[in-house]
Amino acid sequence: MYLENLKEQIKKLSQLRNLLDRHKSCSIEEIHQLERELNLLLPESLTEFLLWIGNGSWYFDQDNCRISDITKNHRRAIQIMKTGNSVDQLPKDSIVFICHQGGDAFTFVRSSEGENPPVHFYQDMENSDRIQWNHANTIENYFLRDVVQLIKTYENSP
Repeated sequence: MYLENLKEQIKKLSQLRNLLDRHKSCSIEEIHQLERELNLLLPESLTEFLLWIGNGSWYFDQDNCRISDITKNHRRAIQIMKTGNSVDQLPKDSIVFICHQGGDAFTFVRSSEGENPPVHFYQDMENSDRIQWNHANTIENYFLRDVVQLIKTYENSP
């Protein structure tokens, strides 16, 4: 529904890299358990994403975005902002669905911003101690930028 283009592009990238298009979905029960832990309802687009790859995927695993990572990601995000002396605070309705490798950046959506919310980003680095609001207008578009660039790279390589 929300991620059809992304799913197609990941399939294409898998074919270009001669990889099986394997993803380990999570169950709706795992989604409900996460919602209870967070005391928040997940937006439909994030639910769709987790039902697709919530327990692993060759492409997404490097970013700690499995369903089992999300509760830990929230705690990491607060620590990243505290360590970086951020002037912003993580909103209470944030769902940190990615903590990037290196441990100094994270990506989140807010449960109050609809079923297909914008994606926000924070990175602890010099001269950048603020949340980048509306970093991408949807979860799908957030991932598509990198996936489409990788596809172009593989299509243009010998």
